[in-house]
Amino acid sequence: MAAVMWQRCFHLVRLHLGTGATPPTTAGEVVRQGEDRGRWVTTVQHGWDQLTGVQ
Repeated sequence: MAAVMWQRCFHLVRLHLGTGATPPTTAGEVVRQGEDRGRWVTTVQHGWDQLTGVQ
């Protein structure tokens, strides 16, 4: 996943959580600004060991 795309999705999920909402855990559950936040969270969970130090 490109670094800029990862950062954008991270920011959007952080904003989502800032509203008091629960983390999306299923693809298609929360789609905003053209980004599938549930898919991103799932991808990060499954690829946790591949994240860089910055991520």
